[in-house]
Amino acid sequence: MATTLDVYAPFDAGPGANVMESTWRGFAKYMLETGIIRNGDDHFKVIADSTGMQVKVGTGHCWIQGHWGENAAQKTLPIVASDPTNPRDDLVVLRADFVNNQIVLDVKTGTPAASPTEPALTQSTSLWEIRLARVRVAANAVTITAANVTDRRERYTSNEYGPGALIAEVIPTASTTSIVFDNIPQTFRHLQIVASVLSSNTTANQAIWCRFNDIATASYDLQWTSARAASVTAGEIDGATRVEVGHASSNDSGGDVNLSSSECLIPNYSRTQRHNTLSRSSFTTPGGGTLTCWSSAGWLWGSSSPIAKITLTLADGSSFKVGSQVSLYGLG
Repeated sequence: MATTLDVYAPFDAGPGANVMESTWRGFAKYMLETGIIRNGDDHFKVIADSTGMQVKVGTGHCWIQGHWGENAAQKTLPIVASDPTNPRDDLVVLRADFVNNQIVLDVKTGTPAASPTEPALTQSTSLWEIRLARVRVAANAVTITAANVTDRRERYTSNEYGPGALIAEVIPTASTTSIVFDNIPQTFRHLQIVASVLSSNTTANQAIWCRFNDIATASYDLQWTSARAASVTAGEIDGATRVEVGHASSNDSGGDVNLSSSECLIPNYSRTQRHNTLSRSSFTTPGGGTLTCWSSAGWLWGSSSPIAKITLTLADGSSFKVGSQVSLYGLG
């Protein structure tokens, strides 16, 4: 004998046709993950421009627990007057209000302290908030500057690994010896680094080295296999001070057209356990367009700390050339 489910919707007739807001939210929240929808707008970017105690929020589309919202024009949000003695951290949020049936932009005012912390999010059956930015309000401040704003957005996108978000992307406008992703949100299951890199080295391709949380002790182990033409080799390093997450193409032709292609997956980065990671990379010879090396590597980071910072450098101290692009994604 068939037995109906407790709740089902939407249908043309019957109990499933009476779709109230709570029913809609119950199934629509699974259509997209809560966050900012990536498209051609400003993705709710928060800025300050030293025009007083205020911040400005750009255009954007959001999806919060099954509810959609759009900010069609830049909005200005006031910041509460500063404390005369201590700094504080305020939090700019998007808030879905299920009681008053609206989505709003707001600033949650923090508590002044010598070492302030940002206010906690409210995520309940009545309200659901997502972060946009942290605003440091200095003691006796009379204006908010660009340097006082820290991006805390969580975005939604889709890729071949499933739902995820672009956390940050670095495209150097001048040669730089390091690329840093800091204040990595701990709201995803996994991280993915995708890199297309050209090195300033003019003689040889360079490994892209990675360290977590500025830890440079011998706590990284690496095992790899690589293929070049018809030759396949393998290697192992125990107790390394960093790991290899890809390769950068050399600039031996003087051209800036042959970027490497590298991927690195970091599972369960926010858990307090040792981190197993799979890295894959390939690169081409400048001026040739021929694949010269393919490699696959697995490694272990011997720390139980959640990963909050990633620093990338090139093996010989070379620079990441203009035109390089490194993206950090949160997955799951």
